[in-house]
Amino acid sequence: MKRKKKQLPKMFPLLCWDIAAQGMQKLYTNQEIRMLTTLATRFDWTIDIPHLIKKPYEAIVVTDLQQRIHWASPGFLSMTGYTPTFAKNKRPSFLQGRNTSTATRAAIRQAVAERKPIRAALMNYRKDGTEYLCEVDILPVSTSKNIVTHFIAFEREVPLPVE
Repeated sequence: MKRKKKQLPKMFPLLCWDIAAQGMQKLYTNQEIRMLTTLATRFDWTIDIPHLIKKPYEAIVVTDLQQRIHWASPGFLSMTGYTPTFAKNKRPSFLQGRNTSTATRAAIRQAVAERKPIRAALMNYRKDGTEYLCEVDILPVSTSKNIVTHFIAFEREVPLPVE
């Protein structure tokens, strides 16, 4: 009598990876909330972090008034190819290059100088030199005394326009 081989259950790795990715995203979001809460406490910010974190983003970048990166979320690495540690104390303009719009750069500079929020899309460059269109939503962050001390940028890659 022939024995039937026991069949192993079929595995669906893509479904598993989807679940794992969702778990990792939640972990990153919780880490980001904790870090932003720590910064908010340290600098006496009056912001609603849970509300802000609902914005669509791939990376969060916190800069000081001199536009030096104070902190970047883990998503910064996957979006740009640069580690948050490498980016620290650099200006976000290190991601810009030949095809970055000077008009968009000027609009961002003006909004930052006036301590106003701005949403813009600009061409950035990854560590490997490839271009990507980055939508940034930059918000000034104030203390309880209504003094702007930092900016928070919610960044995400958006599709390049079809020519």
